[in-house]
Amino acid sequence: MKINYVKQIEFEELAHTDFDFIVCASGFEERSTYSSKILDRMKVFTSYKICFSFKGRKLHSKIENDEYFRKNKFSFISVESNDIDYYVDKFLVNISQRQKEKNKERISIFIDYSCMITIIYAGLLKCLNRLDIINTVDVYFSYSHAKLTESKVNNPLSFNHPIPLFDHIQSTNKKVALLLGMGYEENKALGLHEYFQSTSEDIYLFIIRNNGFYEKVLTSNQHLINMVNKSNIIYYELENLNPLINTLDSMVNFLIYQDYRVVLAPIGPKIFNLIALIVNMYHREVTTYRLSDGNNGNPINKIADETKMPTIVHLNMINHK
Repeated sequence: MKINYVKQIEFEELAHTDFDFIVCASGFEERSTYSSKILDRMKVFTSYKICFSFKGRKLHSKIENDEYFRKNKFSFISVESNDIDYYVDKFLVNISQRQKEKNKERISIFIDYSCMITIIYAGLLKCLNRLDIINTVDVYFSYSHAKLTESKVNNPLSFNHPIPLFDHIQSTNKKVALLLGMGYEENKALGLHEYFQSTSEDIYLFIIRNNGFYEKVLTSNQHLINMVNKSNIIYYELENLNPLINTLDSMVNFLIYQDYRVVLAPIGPKIFNLIALIVNMYHREVTTYRLSDGNNGNPINKIADETKMPTIVHLNMINHK
């Protein structure tokens, strides 16, 4: 399948949408259930429900999340792999099975990625890239905002490696253009700059504005921000992601034309991670890196900010036959 369009929409626009699938994750964060509960209140119909469940410590928040998803008849899939194809196969099996039962030309999928590891929703994108049994798929990516909390002790990167959205990641000796989605954890972005050995002229920083963590992001990354050309710093807002989508896609096109190897490295926030993966779907020669502190980090119970509706990105994909 190929991307037809992608845009941000309001959550309220989903009120009259029937979903073939709703996909959530049950982890340590209380916000895991927030968007699903809103859909319940809106009485949105869903044919089939999937919950990716994390193993490990049975914290109170995790137990409550599991109980909610079981009570609401979600089918559980264990999160037990860092291999993207494990999740590709899970999505392919479920979508193919339901398609045999319904035989629909168009399906709708709601996926709350707020508490998912990147590799799960990247797996859905890779699955859709391969899918040829459906004419049109509408995917609604939902992100629940968390209340501001004091950040914990920063952990160093345990690994960083490319996410293989396509079967083969191209290797090249081209000069690297590094596009960083900035987070608030100190020195992680600087570490990537040192890893790729990019010059300051070839680094582009994407910083979220009008967010509670804005000052923290600036403080934590001041050294790198001072190194980079001011024209290479792009600010964006959560309330209006469409300019970010267009800017990132245009920048990638320009850098490819200039014969760069383009690397997208989302450190934060998770919304930038999703946009980077979607832009990567347009460009096979681009590489998106997954960054993690492995199992070194302690679980953080992020609580949904109920003064804000979840942010929705609508991805429409079609089959060109």
